[in-house]
Amino acid sequence: DPSKTKTHTCQEQAITALLTAYATLQNAYGTDTTTWLWGRVHTLTTQSAAAPLIAGGFSGGPFARPGGALTVDVGNPSGAQSSPLAFAYGSGSNVRFISVMDPAAANAQVKMQLPGPERDAPGVFSNTLTLLNMYVQNQYFDFLYGHQVDNNGLPTQRFTP
Repeated sequence: DPSKTKTHTCQEQAITALLTAYATLQNAYGTDTTTWLWGRVHTLTTQSAAAPLIAGGFSGGPFARPGGALTVDVGNPSGAQSSPLAFAYGSGSNVRFISVMDPAAANAQVKMQLPGPERDAPGVFSNTLTLLNMYVQNQYFDFLYGHQVDNNGLPTQRFTP
């Protein structure tokens, strides 16, 4: 009977929603709120575009990540996850770029992040920071351009059988 249905004020609905959300989090993660870390549920796991044929060192994670939808540090979780408290994602920003402008063009700087991993590094140089590791730790590298490249080149040698 609709006449017996109690209406709720906006304030009551907001309080009920917050209490329900808090209870849901307590049931999932316990009562110690200091252990409720966003990075535990908001994770990045990369996968090779050629998986499952090529995977292993070409995939990485899960890595705890900040960010969210429509932010600078994009991390859009899939809506088709098994839990409403799951926020894992497999793709986000593809590049981060910072320009430090200076009137003297020679002093201008560009910093960049690429989510990698670069080819071969995970298997061959596992003790060094890869592009993916730098990306998840929000570390940038200098991106030289124009005459900044002069005298900063590195020799490359290839050995083939």
